[in-house]
Amino acid sequence: MKILFFDVETPNNRNDKISQLGLVLDIDGKTVFERNYLINPETHFDDFNMELTSVTPALVKDSQTFPNIWNEIRDYFSSSLLVAHNATFDLSVLDKTLSAYKIDAPASQFLCTYKKAKKSLHSENYKLNTLCSFFDIPLDEHHNAICDAKACRDLFYKLDELYGWEECDISTKFFGESDLSTKSINNNIVYSASTKGMQDLKLLIENIKSDGNIDDDELVKLSHWMEEHEELIGIFPFDKIFNTLSAVLYDKTITDEERQLINSLFNTFINPFSDVSFNNSAIDFSGKKVCLTGTFETGSKKQIGEHIISLGGIITKNLTKSTDILLVGGQGSTAWAYGNYGNKIKDALQWQEDGIAISIIGEKEVFN
Repeated sequence: MKILFFDVETPNNRNDKISQLGLVLDIDGKTVFERNYLINPETHFDDFNMELTSVTPALVKDSQTFPNIWNEIRDYFSSSLLVAHNATFDLSVLDKTLSAYKIDAPASQFLCTYKKAKKSLHSENYKLNTLCSFFDIPLDEHHNAICDAKACRDLFYKLDELYGWEECDISTKFFGESDLSTKSINNNIVYSASTKGMQDLKLLIENIKSDGNIDDDELVKLSHWMEEHEELIGIFPFDKIFNTLSAVLYDKTITDEERQLINSLFNTFINPFSDVSFNNSAIDFSGKKVCLTGTFETGSKKQIGEHIISLGGIITKNLTKSTDILLVGGQGSTAWAYGNYGNKIKDALQWQEDGIAISIIGEKEVFN
């Protein structure tokens, strides 16, 4: 009899992509294949998942994507009895991942060690690590896919020895039944009128720069648009861009030097890190107040914070004018108001403009 024990780990709480997959294939009770796959899920990671699984964007950036791996393993899933701990979850994630890549899969029969344990014995809970401790089953690293798959295998045989498996324990999974909207995150953020206005300004500037040429007529139109949106005065960097445009357009002639100045202002607004030169050897965190923003590629915020503390830094939850360093995660954030940066970066840029000594540092400057 062929049994495939498997476990999946996910990059975020949508649970519709796989970042790690552990497989153990047994034939007639003997393990003939085991493999741990790191997978590039082609989506963002949440801090919680990185903390839980230790899988980060940096760890999987050069890994294969799921379709390539599925070509290698599909026969295991189609020809074996599937076994997982809390199999409903693992199969749901697999189903959603298959759907995301438009991959068809046959129906499969499966057993769930979680359901069997809950039906057969009394325990404080029925988590895999709790049951492994209860039965003295090795579990080297919980939430590491291959470790969980191996532990599931041992738990399966222990439950079989003590209680036996019955026909009624076997269920069938018909792939393609997942509702991908059931656990999706609602990212329909309602922005204030001023934030929406600045988003519109950013879009206008991106359009001006899109052809690689800053046209005089486009700058005049932009200036007129800004004149009609005086409610944005005082919001960085509206004033600086508007005042510079007004000065440049005053004599109706734009020099190459002025065009370069405008382009530099546009770049700072669109992407504050466009001209950053990474040099981590120059960064001294000792005694510095450090605020974190965005999602990091090399670990969760907690892990990044612990690293900064080990370097002598002091982590602060909120950004204030006494903050020394704003450390920006390489993944950014889906909640950032300006797409590639948010209000913390905007405020820090404004304070820099006002002469306050606060450094804005990208993740790559610390972890390159």
